[in-house]
Amino acid sequence: MRTLKPLLVLLLLGAASCADTIIKTLGAENAVTVDSTPGQLRFTAQDLDNVHDEVSVPWVNPEGRAAVAHRSFVHHGQVVVSVFDAAGTQLYSTPADYNFDNQTRPGVPGLWTVRFQFFGARGRVDVGLSALPESEADDELIPPLPPQPQP
Repeated sequence: MRTLKPLLVLLLLGAASCADTIIKTLGAENAVTVDSTPGQLRFTAQDLDNVHDEVSVPWVNPEGRAAVAHRSFVHHGQVVVSVFDAAGTQLYSTPADYNFDNQTRPGVPGLWTVRFQFFGARGRVDVGLSALPESEADDELIPPLPPQPQP
């Protein structure tokens, strides 16, 4: 029993050192930037360290679709990017990724909302959207939406 007690204390200390209990929101240290003009949007956040937060960015999209360029590196946790059109319909929802290009489903042009949800994220986020004319859309690039609750 004497040998077991120091071993248990050592094991407990080792496990406690792995725990990350400080939950952070986006702050000045993350150098968040939002560049939004009609037809173009870029959102960046740097030095994420266990960030739990949600940011919604309004964006004017004169077209019915948007090209989405992911240049993020989230090595722990997750950041989900969701896009809603002018009617409030969800057109896109996928985790922020590295070097990944995609596009939204078709929607209503006008004032769109892009939501970034941070779940224990570490790393950096760099996501750009640009208006995509229907004639340039590629239906093979459209990702499936997450399951929607049925009434």
